[in-house]
Amino acid sequence: MTVSDRRALERRSTEAISATLRLQYRLGRIHAVVIDFNRHGMSVRLDQPLPDHGAVDLDLHCGPIQIYGVVGVIHNCRSLGDGAFRCGVQFRPEARVQFDRNQIKEALEQLELFIDRTALPPTVAQPTTDYMKL
Repeated sequence: MTVSDRRALERRSTEAISATLRLQYRLGRIHAVVIDFNRHGMSVRLDQPLPDHGAVDLDLHCGPIQIYGVVGVIHNCRSLGDGAFRCGVQFRPEARVQFDRNQIKEALEQLELFIDRTALPPTVAQPTTDYMKL
């Protein structure tokens, strides 16, 4: 997948997804706040920086959908200025270490559809016509 393919699909802002990740070769898991998501990747807010190009193992939970063992790579990590960090993660379902490739791809697509279906529509200010009743 090229960068343009990956960026062609808009990420959805969401707080509905709970994520935990584990850096490769480390035992502990890190809880992250998901900022935005699509089937190709997501941005997360963390209280510690992660190394660029570091491999991660992800678990994602959103409503009835639970996905375990998603392989990802940290593409960037930058300070937000308030002690937190925003890290971009690209999912790698085609990686050799991703044993259940097709199931993971399908689950990420289902999660994306679930977010689309359950998201509240943006609030649009309606012009008031009360002055016309006078």
